[in-house]
Amino acid sequence: MPNSPIELRYDRGTLILSGLGRRANWSYDSRIGALRTHAIEYHTQRNELLQEFGDDFRDSVAVPPRLHWPKIETATLRSEQQMAVDAWNAAGGRGMVVMPTGTGKTEVALAVMPHTRSCLEARRLGRG
Repeated sequence: MPNSPIELRYDRGTLILSGLGRRANWSYDSRIGALRTHAIEYHTQRNELLQEFGDDFRDSVAVPPRLHWPKIETATLRSEQQMAVDAWNAAGGRGMVVMPTGTGKTEVALAVMPHTRSCLEARRLGRG
């Protein structure tokens, strides 16, 4: 067992692990004298550290606040907007919605968001 406490904390998009000298998938940061890895590894690393070190391990990563967004009522879709939603659904929630400015792409996106866990990306198509 290490002499100093094993502590996991969060710092600007990364995890910092102190109390250990070397560990797979972690990089040593000489500026702070501790190990560092990407924050996306939190659950995996936390579980491994907890299993390996038990009570000698301290997780100091703050629990993020739970967000509650108010439910909004969206406008009734026009026929061409509903056709775009139907086409999106028929394609398994994949594809591209191309509509001119001011024709309700945002409403189409809002209509499909509750039914998808994938990422919706808005892009402006440029010329040339």
